[in-house]
Parts: sequence; C-alpha cells; structure tokens
Amino acid sequence: MVRLLLFSILSLLSFWAKAQDRISLNGTYSSEQLIESIEQQTPFRFVYQSQILPKGKVVDLNFEQAKLEEILSFWTAALQLEYKIQGNLILLSPTASSRRILSGYVTNQGDGEKLIGANIQVLGTGIGITTNEYGYFALSIPQGNYKVKISYVGFQTLTEEVALFQDIAKNFQLQIANVLLDEVSVVSVEDKVEEIQMSSFKVNMALVRKLPAIGGEVDPLRILQLLPGVQFGTEGTSGFNVRGGSQDQNLILLDGVPMYNVSHLFGFLSVFNADAIQNMDLTKGAFPARYGGRLSSVLDISMKEGTKERISGNVGLSTFASKFFLEGPLAGEKMTFMVSARRSFLDPILVPVTRRQKIENGASGGQSNYSFYDINAKVNYTISAKDRIYMSIYQGNDRYRDNTLRISSFGNSTVESEQDVKLGWGNQVASLRWNHVFQPTLFSNVNIFTSRYQLNTVSDNNVEIRSGSERIFSEDFSDQQSSIRDYGGKIDFSYFPNPTHFVKFGGLLLRHRFVNQFQSNFSITRNNQREEDSSSLREENNAWEGFVFVEDEITINRNLGVNVGIHASNFWSGGVSYPSIQPRASFRWAINESNAIKGGYAKMTQYLHLLTNSGIGLPTDLWLGSSPEIGPQNANQWSLGYTKTFSRGVDFTVEGFHKKMEGLLDFKDGVTFFLNTGSISEKVTTGDGLAKGVEMMLQKQVGKTQGWISYTWSKSDRIFQEINNGEPFPFIFDRRHDFSALINQQVGKRWNISATWIYLTGRAVTLPVSTFVENVVVPGDRIGNNADLIEYSARNAYRFKPYHRLDVSANYEKTTTWGGHRFSVSVYNLYNRQNTFFLSQDPGSASDASIQLIDNPLFPLIPGFSYGIFF
Repeated sequence: MVRLLLFSILSLLSFWAKAQDRISLNGTYSSEQLIESIEQQTPFRFVYQSQILPKGKVVDLNFEQAKLEEILSFWTAALQLEYKIQGNLILLSPTASSRRILSGYVTNQGDGEKLIGANIQVLGTGIGITTNEYGYFALSIPQGNYKVKISYVGFQTLTEEVALFQDIAKNFQLQIANVLLDEVSVVSVEDKVEEIQMSSFKVNMALVRKLPAIGGEVDPLRILQLLPGVQFGTEGTSGFNVRGGSQDQNLILLDGVPMYNVSHLFGFLSVFNADAIQNMDLTKGAFPARYGGRLSSVLDISMKEGTKERISGNVGLSTFASKFFLEGPLAGEKMTFMVSARRSFLDPILVPVTRRQKIENGASGGQSNYSFYDINAKVNYTISAKDRIYMSIYQGNDRYRDNTLRISSFGNSTVESEQDVKLGWGNQVASLRWNHVFQPTLFSNVNIFTSRYQLNTVSDNNVEIRSGSERIFSEDFSDQQSSIRDYGGKIDFSYFPNPTHFVKFGGLLLRHRFVNQFQSNFSITRNNQREEDSSSLREENNAWEGFVFVEDEITINRNLGVNVGIHASNFWSGGVSYPSIQPRASFRWAINESNAIKGGYAKMTQYLHLLTNSGIGLPTDLWLGSSPEIGPQNANQWSLGYTKTFSRGVDFTVEGFHKKMEGLLDFKDGVTFFLNTGSISEKVTTGDGLAKGVEMMLQKQVGKTQGWISYTWSKSDRIFQEINNGEPFPFIFDRRHDFSALINQQVGKRWNISATWIYLTGRAVTLPVSTFVENVVVPGDRIGNNADLIEYSARNAYRFKPYHRLDVSANYEKTTTWGGHRFSVSVYNLYNRQNTFFLSQDPGSASDASIQLIDNPLFPLIPGFSYGIFF
C-alpha cells in the first residue's frame, strides 16, 4: 500500500514536472491542430467533448520555449474554455460564464410556413421565449447540453436535445396535430400561464375551416364573434365590435398593412379568403407598444408564403362563390409563391330572379346585379441565411347595380320613369418587406407599403311625361365618392440580448390622402326648354402620421414577467399637429405551473374617424383624419385577469376591463349623412365613452372534441353635449349579456361535426314613440299648415328583443394518392329564430297617436354547401 501511494506521488510529480517543460508553438492553429501538436511534444492527452470546440475558429500563437500551462491558459481563454490537468490527462470544459446563442425559425413541417408566437422553452432552466412576427427567435444561454421544447397551438409539441457549445442556427419544424394522438403530446398546458401577453387570442385556422358558414363560404372573421368581449354589429355581418368600441376602432393589418373596409356582399362576408391566411391574432387589451392607431383591438393577419416542397393547391365551389388556391416553389427552395382568387357567381342567378320580382311588384322592367372578387398573391425570396424579401398583394372589389323601369298611363298622359343605382367599393394593398439578421440576437424588418380604399355611389333617376304633343323630361343625377389612400414605411427590430429580455423597437411614417366629394345635377326639359341646377362639394386632405416605439419583455424570475414600453406618435394635418405619448405595461405572475394572474394598462390614440349611417358594413362609410376642427380619439384601458390550465389542453380565463374614451365622433341629431348639404365637420360632434365588463372563457384546444364556452357581461355608454340633451346614453352595440358556445367533434378519420350557438342582449335603438299635429309656419306664409310630426325616444332608449341562433355543419374529407376532396353542408339559424333586423311602423296604427312597431327579421333558416378538390 505504501509502495502504491509512493508510486502515485512520484507519477504526479513527474507529470507536474513535464508540465513545466518548455515547448515551442508558432503559427496559426485550429483547435484540432493545436491539440495534436501538444500531444506530439508532450506525454499529455486531451479529454473533451468535440462539440465544445468552435468550428472554423483559429488562434495565432508565437511561443518559444514556453511553459505548457502558459500556452493552455492563452488558448482556452480565447475559446472560453477551462482546462484541468489530472495525471497525464488535460480535461477541457466550457467556462461557467460562457454563453452561446441558439437562433432560428419555427416552421410548419408540412408547408414550411413560419409559426408566429411559437413557444421555445429550455427545460430545467426557466428560460423561454416566443418567435416574433416572422417566426424568428434567439436565445443567449450558458453553453451546455439542453432539452428544448417547442409548442404551438394546433401542432404537436416537439422536444429536442441540443448540444450548445457554440452559436447554433437551428430551425425547428412542427407537425400539425393529429386529433387521434394523445392530447398531452399536442400542447403544453404551461403555455397559457407563461405568456405575459393577456387579452389576446391566436386563431386556429384549421378550426376556422370546420365551422358553420353562411352559404358554405368559410369566413375567418366569424370565429372572432364567438370570443368573449367581441360582438358582431348587425345580423349576418362579419364586422365586429370589441369591448364597447365601434368598428373603426379595430386596426386590421394584412401582412403589416392597414385595411379600411373588410366586407364583401354588403357585410355578410369578409374579404379574407381562408385558403390564403396563415396566421390571425387578435389583441383586445394590454396592447404592446409596437401597436398603435386604434382604440379597441388589433387584428394581425399574415398571408401564407408558399410551400417549398412541391406545387399544391385546391379548387372549390360554395353557394356564393368559386375559388382556387395555388402555392409552391419557383426557383428551387430559394423562391416560393402563393396565389388565391375568389369570385362570386350570384350575377347570373340574380338577373333573371330580380327581373321577375320587379314585374311581380308592379314595375315594367329592370333587374339587379351583384358580384365580388378578391385576389391574394405573395412571393418570397431567400437571398441568404440572413436576408429574405417578401412581396404581398391584395385586390378586391364589389359591384352592385339596381335598375327599375316603371311605365304608367293616366288618361292621355304616359309617365315613364327609370331609376338606376350603382355601388362600388374595394381595397388595394401592396407591400414589400425585407427581413435581415444583423447577428443572431438582432433581427430587423423593413416594410414599404401602400393601401387604398375607395367607394362610389351613383344614382340616376329619369322621368319622362308625355301628354299629347307636350313632353316633359327630368333627370336627377348624383355621384358620391369617398377614398383613403396610404403610402408608408415601417422598420422594426427584435433584439434578444439575454434570456431575461426580449426587446422590440422601431418606427413608422405614413401619408394619408382623404378625398370625399359629391356632385349632383338636376335638369328639367319642357318643350325643348331646359332648366338645370347643379351642385358639388369636394373635400381633400393630406396628412402625415408617424410613431416610434420601444418595448421590453422582461422575465424577472420563473414566476414574474413584465412587458413595458412606450409608444410616441404624432399626426400632422391642416397646419396643426397632435403629439401623443402612450405608455404600455402588462405583467404575469405565475402562482404555480397551472395558475397565473395577469394585468395591464394601455393608453391608445386614434387619429382616424369613420362616419357611417348604418353600422352594417354597407359602402356608405366616410373616413376622416383629425384636423383643426376634429381632434383625435383617446382611450385609457385597464385589464386584470386570472388564467388556470388543466390537463389535456383545457384552460380557463377570466378578465375584467375598464376603458375610458375621449374625442369620439358622431352625427348631430337631425343631420343628413350625405355630403351635398355642407361640410362634414359641421355635421358632427365629439363626446366621451365609458366601457367596462367581465369576460370568461373555458376552452379545449386539442383532441377529438374541441371548442369553448364564453360569457361577457359589459356596459358601454356615450355622452355628447349636443346629443340626447347632454345626457348619457347606451352605445348602439351595448350588449349587457353575450354568451357563445362552439364545439367541433371529430367522427372517425373523415368526418367532423361543428355547431355554434350565441345569445346576446338586443342592441340599443332610438324609436318613434308618438305622432302629433302641429301648425308649421313656412317662411313667407302667414297662416301655416298642419303637419304630422313624430316624437322620438331618448337616444338608444329601447332595445331589440334578445338575439340567439344555432348554426351547424358537417364536413367530410377524403385523401387519395393524388390529393383528395372535401365536402361540407351547413345550416345557418337551424331553429329559424326570427331575430329582429329592423323595426317598422304597423300600418294599422297610422291614425293613432301612439306608434305600434313590428319586427322585421333578415335571415331565416339558410342551408349552404361547399365542395373542393385539393392536390
């Protein structure tokens, strides 16, 4: 034993002495070359993991008769390594303080599309982050071996081992969830708890395509109307109101570009083709600093980029429209494309049907015609691993025309009248984006874009009276146009300095051009003598809008995270400017792995105003910018909520909100909407609003059975000094109770059945309550005349009866070797609820002092179908 101990001591002394020997190393060495050279000149051997040696890195050495330890210290310091000599072994390991960067993209394995907001977690460390708006992420963490978990709603969770001993650019691909798989493998129950952002919803596009749809045409916006705090405006429309706000208070972005009208078919269908949409995220409170320009919500929509794998697509037919979709590579894997188009085919049906209806209703002739179309296209090109370019285009238009001809005779006289009404509206959007990775922790996006919305209403009424040789001809023509056009540029950065900070900053500059004009002409011709009266009004305004922002998502510890930021904006128009500083803050406190409390505050400023006489998405909307006469809208919103996650993809949320609004715009009592009677600013008045409520939602996101139940209690009031005698009144879409339920059930591999049910308090309305006779003296008269006048209630003092409706659908899908086909049948308003669309006076009460009103429903039970082939 003593001999063995003595031998060991002598051996260690021998190796220590060898370590003091001097060796020479001159030149440029890679890590492998240096190790080989040292092993050749000394009896020592290196022990290490090959991953810790940075690939391609070299060191310049100039050592003459230097000690081995001196060389090792210099070399390992340059490589952020540590060494330890044990006997004749030199052990290499990473330093405890050295950090490496894991960066890359998270994509859909099926088509290569980027997954926005995917969760990346480094297991066992409490470190995690989400992908940005372009699917990119970066994590700076101590080097070592890790298990990384990636999850995204509707996709299978992926866990991979990563040896992080040098900076790594690694992309992760997720598979779409198979409902027949174990639900636990599909989604992480901690995701909801760990998210700092509250009051947001990431739409599952696969679920959208399975829901009941009017006429069988899938509409991505309709799923939003089933969320707590989100309500539809009027029966059948795809528009929505959020937390007591109006529809113009929703910022709708398509590939980062604002859109100003999102309605086809008079509001019954949105302009978004579900086939072309990749991501759709709604934020309704605690807004991050990167968003601005609206008070109530942000709907951020991204179009598909096109798969790199192969050419694929589909063609389809529904009750309303036909469509096609195509995507695939253009130049290997560097360039991909996506194009989709949709067109209604109601016109060949409407023309003969309306012609017959007009004759049945007493007209001599005429017809109605309507059509819409939309086109989405996108091309993206990968220049290098650090640079990508995207070009997106959307164009859509609606066209409606109604013509009525009436011919009647009275003795020797004949009266012939023709009324022709034309409506047209549409959007054009184009953007060019450049993504650049400066370094793994710094990502940038530059977006240059244009957006245009235009509507046109033309009315032409001609009347000809013939009596013997006498002829009288009159023409009443009017043309009303409104448009808004934007040119802008935006730059934003994502910076990942370390695992506890995720910083975003950037800015935008935007030029608005508003044009509202009206022209009319009335002429009458008697025996070749023409009299004419015409008028016109044109308001054209140019304005600039800009903002800068910075926000930081900070992970303080495993339980507490915050997002703080500032949004500074300004608006220049008519020689005035409206600067605004808008602080934003939100927090998440995780009580444990399945419970969290969240809260937030946001100030928002909106410089644009929408005037409409309907609120149902008809093309009678006028967009105005803030001006010397009309200031911006402002809102301060507070939110507080609780999140609970259960096993198997079930979560529960409850949130309360309080939103105070200022500078809201509305028409004065008794003014006309049309432009021919004076300046718009003379017809409107400003006021305040207050909205508050509580929202609850129980949701199951995965498995054969998916869906949710939601309930909202809310109250939204307005107060205008020049409306309702200055007294507060309910907002027209103030709904005290809003309940909705959604369920989707997978039946075998090919069938799924969906149903949605909603219940809402009836919307507020102003009604005529009585009639009375009063002597009205017209200027120039002495006696005057008796006139029947109508007395109206206070503003929005009455309500329609409660609204409720059940929609169902059954969907069938079969795959084949070449692709497959889908078939869907749906029923809107299954039990034929007669929901009120508007009220009209009962003819039987015309002679009474009191007015009796009757309900007029819009939609009865409506069946629909769709069929598609995919390849």
